[in-house]
Amino acid sequence: MTPESTPLNPARVRYRHDADRVALRTFMPRFPDPLEFERNGSGWVLELDMPPESRIEYLIEVERDGTSLWQLDPANPLTASNPFGTNSVLVGPAWRRIEWMRRPRERGTLIDLRIASHALSERRQHLLYTPPQLAEDEPAPLLIVHDGADYVYHAGLLRCVDALIARGRIEPVRVVGLNPRRRHVHYIGNDDHAAHVVDEVLPLVAARVPDDGRLAVMGASLGAVASWHVAWRHPDRFIGAVLQSGTFAFDTHPELTNRMHTTINEFVSAAVEGDPLSGMRV
Repeated sequence: MTPESTPLNPARVRYRHDADRVALRTFMPRFPDPLEFERNGSGWVLELDMPPESRIEYLIEVERDGTSLWQLDPANPLTASNPFGTNSVLVGPAWRRIEWMRRPRERGTLIDLRIASHALSERRQHLLYTPPQLAEDEPAPLLIVHDGADYVYHAGLLRCVDALIARGRIEPVRVVGLNPRRRHVHYIGNDDHAAHVVDEVLPLVAARVPDDGRLAVMGASLGAVASWHVAWRHPDRFIGAVLQSGTFAFDTHPELTNRMHTTINEFVSAAVEGDPLSGMRV
């Protein structure tokens, strides 16, 4: 929640079409969900208090004749993509895009890695990125990113990596983006997935570009579970992990089936009983 001392700025969201009910779905803990519009003449209006530097993504829920539909705000052209579709975007008056996100950048090399996986009994297409600061034959650390295409195309991962390198915050690093086909199966602590990463993907990458032996792994939500599991299964291979908002499933969750919850819980319980981080930086 925003502290009481934080100044708030009113934002007005309008829906100018016929409906029986209209609400705002914000996906943000700062606001109740849903936020109900009030009827205003022939349309609907919502007054929303926002901190000046805030940015929220939202959809409008429209109920008409007993049917409810979530949709983009037809009066707002500002949108943002995500792995599940597109949201409308609302920003406070003081919000500004981060400086390095606005700056033009020299692009590195992004190539596809196609592989017929014996461990998973399916074909996969991953991504390999070499930043412009690295020559093709220059050894460098390797960052393995679960849900790589989502990070690249929706979260600005490569621009972030380039900016960190350019500012001297990290040394030049190559990125492998893993793209799942059955995320709900392979990202819940699956040994076949761990074998695919270590025994199939890493040798394929090594045949394309040299690494210096330093590997890190990264993922969000179920991708964080998969990242921890791969590193836990192969502690001698990884020196670090980035685990973002991990779905570690100690409690049940409506988005997890009983099988998924049980499998994740068994892995996490086994990991924390031993050396859960295996000496890595996390």
